[in-house]
Amino acid sequence: MIRNDTIPRACKLSGLLGHETTRAARLAWIGKLLRIPAGLLTAHLSAHAVTLATEGKTPALLKTVAAALAVVLLSQLLIFLIDTAFRKLEAAALHQSRLRLYRLILSAPLHRLYQADHGQLVTTLDQDLTTVINRQLKLLPSVLTGLITTAAYALLIGFGSPILLPVMLVFGLVQLIPPIIVRKKLQINYTECREIEARESNFVLSAFHGFTLIRLYGLKDWWQEGLAALHREEMRVGSRAESASTVQGILFSLTDAILKYGTCIAAAVFVLYGLVELPAAVQAIALSADLYAAIKTVCSEITGFAVAGQAQSHLAEWDHPQPAVRTPETLDTIVFSDVGLSFKDHAVLSDFTATLDTSRITLIKGVNGSGKSTLLRLMTGQLLCDSGELCVGGVDPVFFPAAIFPGGIFSLPQEEPAYDFTAEELFSMLSLCRQAETIAKRFHLSSELLSGQKIRELSGGERKKVFLSLGFALNPALLLLDEPTNSLDGQAKEVLLQLLRERGGRAVIVTHDRLFDALPDTKIICMGGVSNDRT
Repeated sequence: MIRNDTIPRACKLSGLLGHETTRAARLAWIGKLLRIPAGLLTAHLSAHAVTLATEGKTPALLKTVAAALAVVLLSQLLIFLIDTAFRKLEAAALHQSRLRLYRLILSAPLHRLYQADHGQLVTTLDQDLTTVINRQLKLLPSVLTGLITTAAYALLIGFGSPILLPVMLVFGLVQLIPPIIVRKKLQINYTECREIEARESNFVLSAFHGFTLIRLYGLKDWWQEGLAALHREEMRVGSRAESASTVQGILFSLTDAILKYGTCIAAAVFVLYGLVELPAAVQAIALSADLYAAIKTVCSEITGFAVAGQAQSHLAEWDHPQPAVRTPETLDTIVFSDVGLSFKDHAVLSDFTATLDTSRITLIKGVNGSGKSTLLRLMTGQLLCDSGELCVGGVDPVFFPAAIFPGGIFSLPQEEPAYDFTAEELFSMLSLCRQAETIAKRFHLSSELLSGQKIRELSGGERKKVFLSLGFALNPALLLLDEPTNSLDGQAKEVLLQLLRERGGRAVIVTHDRLFDALPDTKIICMGGVSNDRT
């Protein structure tokens, strides 16, 4: 038996960021690295222009100024073109990575999908993924380019004025103070913001298909107040996050002022005492802004890496290696051996033992909350038992390959999916148009309804008929139906009964309806009671 806590979990993602991200990162590198020689050349020309101006060489000075302007304009043009191409690749990288994440999530074990928190999932698909991609496309290029820029500018400054360089580096390292102060706070704020956004998404999603009922039951004020309370909490959390960012901004502004004026004062003092030549001091001042900006980039992104690490851990929760796949040769028996399952402190199943012969029809009956639907979810692997063992065709459902659904096992829950495509399109996806439409007509579903209305636009009874038609058309080895007569009229119930007779077994049905008692060769399992065989 495989339990929740024994399924291995990967500590990092594999293959989520593709070649689009790599290409975009390369462009980001090129765009940022291009600024280094452009800045160095501009600073050199500026220093040379000062020398020519002091010597009164006007023609040469004009040429030098023109060359400096040309360097600035050309570098800015190239940077603009690279940034434009980068933004296109960035959008493509985010799109493709999101598709890979969808595939990763859809390939997760069924119990992970069933138990997923919708709000957290929405946040993962949007906020966490964007944060991780930005680490590759923005954080890493910025930090490493900042280090290269710092080294290059420091070498040039040190060559011209070695005594001024240590002073400037000390000034630059002052920029480490703001991120160190707010780093932990920003990490906490990211987690809190993510959690409140997930709760808000859950609250909205829970009512998305129920706004009509909210009005009908007079719950509008309650729902709006609940949403307003979440918004207030979000504002409180957001205010703390904004405050931390503001504090960091103020500290950076303060350090910027110290660096700007401190560098000029230090350079003037060194020139005054003859420790540094004027052109070298001018060059150092010209390079100081870019040098400090590079150091600031490295310092400020410390918090970015911390936040990206948290986002990475959230994504990694979906990077589960699949258990070794085992396909049952037949699905002839389902064996529950002392199965126990609890939700929080409530025991839904306790030492449940039963053997189902799937060549017959098994009816599962019992009072609400006795665990009837839970049995079906256990059979498909949507839930894992806490104790005991479950084998379907001799295999624990956690080992089932994805391909076993829906052709091998077809499971129809009480609430049918409300897809945004037609029934005909659904049948076509599974290459069952002719077979499914034939059965749908037995349920008196017209061709116009099957091809002209989205599934979400159908009534509950019509949706039920569509999915029953699909299930019987697939002719799976095992048919699992949860309250299949809900929303069906009397005529449709008779059609369902006849289809089950024609199938001749291989079905497990959760039901309160006595209609199925008329089926021959059935086994009735009463949850909380005894089992009956009826031949």
